[in-house]
Amino acid sequence: MKSSSTHLDRLLRAASAAPRPAEAQPPYSLEARVLAAKKRTRTQAERPDLGLLFRYGFACACLLMLAAAALSVLQVRRGASEDWTQSTALVNSALSQ
Repeated sequence: MKSSSTHLDRLLRAASAAPRPAEAQPPYSLEARVLAAKKRTRTQAERPDLGLLFRYGFACACLLMLAAAALSVLQVRRGASEDWTQSTALVNSALSQ
């Protein structure tokens, strides 16, 4: 009995000798539709979505507003504590004399 590799080799040689079908050209209407769809998606992808842009801008503005509010509250608290320590030091120095 012949080995299976011999059968496989014979089958592959026969397949390579078989005639190949000619490549058919797609119809012109199909080419036109494909190219038009590609062009349409490319122009839509290049144009920014204004709604999305406004949403991101609004989100950034809100974050900046919150950061500014937090910094101002921290500054007010820090300033108030420094005022009390300065006034306490002045009162203590005045009383010690």
